[in-house]
Amino acid sequence: MMELVQFQNMKAEFDALNVNIVAVTVEDAVGIRRTRKRTKAAFDFVRDTNGQLMDLFGLRDDNPNPSGGSIPRSARILIDGNGKVLWLDRSDNYRVRPDVDNVLSSVRDKLQS
Repeated sequence: MMELVQFQNMKAEFDALNVNIVAVTVEDAVGIRRTRKRTKAAFDFVRDTNGQLMDLFGLRDDNPNPSGGSIPRSARILIDGNGKVLWLDRSDNYRVRPDVDNVLSSVRDKLQS
């Protein structure tokens, strides 16, 4: 959840690059509202209840969830206006979150190349 707070805190910098932040989650609508309230996130959330996006980008964690089911890995994906993936940074462990400053730097680099 801290990652979402960090993205919100740096949203203006992403906006300046014309980059929209979208959080993809397996949470239900109630969970999304709760997360949005806790993080004060002013960006969009997309529900991936069937895991279609998780599978499309190879984010399903091979290590099973202790309570059963799959866990999506954390990822940052930069997609251009035509739907082309410009950058994909995928964590090996769902518990590992990147520093948002590093994400912003990587996004800047990709947009300039």
